[in-house]
Amino acid sequence: MNNNEENKDIVTPINPESVPSVTPVSSVEPSVVPAGESTPVTPVQPVQNETVVTQSEEVKQVDTTLVVENNVQLQPVVETQSEVPPVQPVEPVDEDDNKGPSTFAKIMTIFLFIFLFAFVYFLGDITDFINEKKLEKQNAEIMNGRLICSNEKTTENLDVKINATFTFENKQITSLTYTTTSTGDKTKDKKELDELKEQCNKLKEVVKDYKGISVVCSLNNGINSVKQIFDYTTLDTESIRSAFSEAGGVYPQFKYKDDINSVESKMISSDYMCEKVRS
Repeated sequence: MNNNEENKDIVTPINPESVPSVTPVSSVEPSVVPAGESTPVTPVQPVQNETVVTQSEEVKQVDTTLVVENNVQLQPVVETQSEVPPVQPVEPVDEDDNKGPSTFAKIMTIFLFIFLFAFVYFLGDITDFINEKKLEKQNAEIMNGRLICSNEKTTENLDVKINATFTFENKQITSLTYTTTSTGDKTKDKKELDELKEQCNKLKEVVKDYKGISVVCSLNNGINSVKQIFDYTTLDTESIRSAFSEAGGVYPQFKYKDDINSVESKMISSDYMCEKVRS
């Protein structure tokens, strides 16, 4: 046996203290100590009870057990799926909205135009009818009394007031007193006032031939008054001649038993102010 074979059979004993202890390697990387430091290496502790639960495709949530690493506690992470607002349905567009006026609307427009034209054309008659009906309603309770109507006007020098008083029974006229009063300066307007007085005297002479008409004249302190009295119960309007009007007489356009409301309506249409008074 040579020396080489002798050396192979000799085993040198190993001192256990000279060999460093080795800690089993886990899935977690060990801590690294910077070079040059004399601090002994701390063994890495394995992860305790790590469990991972996989999530399904339907449930959007991840749930894991607590993992403790270097004294840091990790909380479970929850992912919440955001809600998508529902889609509002689109209302269909009505094609009729884009069309012009309907046949009914056209007919109503034509009818309205005809109505307005007729209303304007007959406005005068409608006004008289409304006034008459209004007066009938307001004075329905007055059967016997007087209808007093008045009007005013001016001439170059005189102020003229007219008063027409109708008497009626059972709403039918029986008489009329028509008084014209002219007021002026008794000195400056003396000539004009005297002419009015003379004209009244001529009218007084004319009516002597007429039944149912009388005239009263007066002139005092610059006021000339002409009063014409018509008794419709005896008056014959056909007997009145043109001389009556030429002398300043007022032609009686009404006759016995005319409706007092109709008389009032016509007087108002002639710019008179009227009111009824009980007897």
